[in-house]
Amino acid sequence: MTFCVGIRVEEGVVALADTQIVLGSERISKQKLAALDYADDSLFAMTSGLRSVRDKSLTYLGEQLQDQSEPIDRMYKIVNMFGDQLRRVREEDGAALAEAGLRFNTNAIIGGGLHADPSPQLFYVYPQGNWIECAPDSPYFIIGRTTY
Repeated sequence: MTFCVGIRVEEGVVALADTQIVLGSERISKQKLAALDYADDSLFAMTSGLRSVRDKSLTYLGEQLQDQSEPIDRMYKIVNMFGDQLRRVREEDGAALAEAGLRFNTNAIIGGGLHADPSPQLFYVYPQGNWIECAPDSPYFIIGRTTY
């Protein structure tokens, strides 16, 4: 049962995530808020859905960010890269997950700011890899168990 919320405020962005993972009758604690390592910028990702899809997508994104020859100047470009890696994982693992009765249902909230962004940014990424950006009339995103 995941609950994550990202909020854009005047001073920047706020990210909150629970740490509980339920595996059948077992409950364990795991980070759901990941700091993304790129240059000296502060970036984060939070996910809901299958932990294996999250870990693999973020690993691939981390490698891509490390191998980047051209500097990335805008957050939406990093969000596009994450979407590409999410689609890559779907291509690699989607059929096997479906055979096992598991849904490819990873949603993400990605936030932070790069030097060309006018202010800190907040994005919601769907399981298909497409995204929307936070807007002033709705300055937050929630993923996971939204009944809380």
